[in-house]
Amino acid sequence: MKIKEFNSLYWRYYLTLESDFIKIEKYLEFDLGENYLYNGKKTTNIGNSLSYSVEFVKQYQAICSEIDVVFKVICKELGKRPKSGIDEYAKIILADEFWKNVCEQKIEFFDNIQLQPFYNWKETMSPCWWKSYNKVKHARMHNFSQANLKNVLNALAGLFMLENYLIKYLATNNDIANEEKGDTIDGKIIDVPENPSRLFKMNNWDVNIHRMGDILIKYN
Repeated sequence: MKIKEFNSLYWRYYLTLESDFIKIEKYLEFDLGENYLYNGKKTTNIGNSLSYSVEFVKQYQAICSEIDVVFKVICKELGKRPKSGIDEYAKIILADEFWKNVCEQKIEFFDNIQLQPFYNWKETMSPCWWKSYNKVKHARMHNFSQANLKNVLNALAGLFMLENYLIKYLATNNDIANEEKGDTIDGKIIDVPENPSRLFKMNNWDVNIHRMGDILIKYN
């Protein structure tokens, strides 16, 4: 896959999902208190993190369906065609030296919260928000409340992270093809999405190109 194809087919759809999520802030403050990680620590300061709604159900399913699509794309880029299922994807993705880092990767949300959506992801253990998504998908009557701010936010952050990893992987592994397509700035392969996220930033993320708003600047 070329960089332009990634932006056209995947990143623009991500931005649409993100835009839908941002609209919710008009009605619900994005206050998670201290309840935004899945590290097992208990907190009484939960803010609005457990607030749930029909709109969150819709967005949760759309976001996680796209994550499933992107998982398949990643596996294909790695030369594999797994059976469907996050456990099968994990066998391929977490075995790769570059991709296994998603488990430790942190995402900055509104500059003051560090999310870690793939914390403790293993072949035998799905991310907590993914488990909740499947509960909402298959047994909504009993799990409607799982479609909440915390889970939907972390799912969206997970999609954001995967797509940033994907464009960097494409830039690193398809140098000649990308140069032929013009996906470069002063000889440097563009390894960031065409438009920035309005919610998230990658933490400690080394890239060829730095984005300042809509302007791309080459790192030396």
